[in-house]
Amino acid sequence: MQLKSHVSQDFMLFPTEKKITFRSGVVTSLEDNASTFPELPVSQTVLGITHKLLNDTYLDFIKLGDSAKGDFYNAEFDWKTKFTNTANYVDNLADGDLSIINKSGFEPTVSNSISRKILEALKNFMSHGNSKVGAGVVTSSVDDFAGLKAYLFTLAHKDATVTTIGNQVTVYMGGETILLL
Repeated sequence: MQLKSHVSQDFMLFPTEKKITFRSGVVTSLEDNASTFPELPVSQTVLGITHKLLNDTYLDFIKLGDSAKGDFYNAEFDWKTKFTNTANYVDNLADGDLSIINKSGFEPTVSNSISRKILEALKNFMSHGNSKVGAGVVTSSVDDFAGLKAYLFTLAHKDATVTTIGNQVTVYMGGETILLL
């Protein structure tokens, strides 16, 4: 299935070292393709200054420790804000056009979805209550196949009565049979 491509926001989760290197590719690409991105919300110059501030405050934080933490956190927040605004602008401008996203230096999201496995009907499904174990206990079984994960659960209104006889589950409410399994 085809999906509409978007600008990936994964850069927000990068460690600081990767944010610093990530910036140069985006700013260079935006500069090289300025005619494609005429009205950036944040200019390449401001992105460069924001990047330098992030880099400098990060180096101070590593060197000085907690005394420089506040400046670093503020610079990182500013970096995230400016790059997110730029990514959103590119995403809106591209409107799914992968070539425009690629020109920006940002990474695109995946553009197709692949089904992992076609669902199959269960074979030899059997479900029954066991009065020896107690009320509300249902035992179920099915022929096994690779990767099978299944859950059986029942939700019932507080006024409902659920009974099991052999492998049949019956739900009564207000004197009427609501469900037979």
